[in-house]
Amino acid sequence: MEAILYFNGTKIKSAQYPRKDMGVVQGLEDGFEWRIVQKMEKPVFDEAIEYLSRVTTLPNEFHPDYPGILKTVYTWVKIPFTQEQIDANLEVSEDNEAANQIDSHIEKGTNLVSRCERKIWRRRFKDSDANNKVTQGDARSLKKWFAPVYTWLILGNFQQAKLEMAKVITNNQVELDLVSGMITTAQWLETEILDYFNNQYDL
Repeated sequence: MEAILYFNGTKIKSAQYPRKDMGVVQGLEDGFEWRIVQKMEKPVFDEAIEYLSRVTTLPNEFHPDYPGILKTVYTWVKIPFTQEQIDANLEVSEDNEAANQIDSHIEKGTNLVSRCERKIWRRRFKDSDANNKVTQGDARSLKKWFAPVYTWLILGNFQQAKLEMAKVITNNQVELDLVSGMITTAQWLETEILDYFNNQYDL
């Protein structure tokens, strides 16, 4: 049981009550006393405009569960934030929300770059997608054309990535159409970017 040792009302230490049987501690020097902590329930409060401050009192009353042993009471009071504190808390809350959202865009973009690079590698070296095989030259061309798209994706900017991807397909349409593996890879990347842009991107 949580308890506090006092000397003439001054806290000396917090510790478990020294007697397991919860009997009164005998033989203390004058001025010393053990009190068992009684914690009152925290009140409901609005975290946006106020906070709780703990108040410690030493009433001349026994603990309700342990007769003969005085109690230390922890209660709570609501303290209103100043307007300056409210504004600061709001800014922190908004900044945290922004950080989470921006980080999700960056994570999605970075992951998409990695997925695209893996797709190009598989189509160059593996046979599971035989109809979409690409040569080393094809792979290098795709990676070169996708480079500006990758840059914006890694920055989490899907709006710019979308525009750059449209340029890639428009400016290289003839070369892309000559090789199934190249055009399907470009179309896949464009579809992934558009899906995220249209359904989750918020900038």
